[in-house]
Amino acid sequence: MMKKIITLVTLLSLVFPVSLIAASNRCVVKESEGKVLVIECQKEVERFPKGTKIKIKTDRVKSVEGC
Repeated sequence: MMKKIITLVTLLSLVFPVSLIAASNRCVVKESEGKVLVIECQKEVERFPKGTKIKIKTDRVKSVEGC
């Protein structure tokens, strides 16, 4: 049974690679007004057609602690 599950997961990962499921890009906010953001991205944005829902995560600044 376990071998069948592993085989199924392997086949699914070959058929549906992660790159087709999720897209990512690094962007910089150029303008913000109310609930509207204008962003400029490093890579091409064909994977993000108009109306696509996206999740935004900010880059974290590493804090330096010391004596």
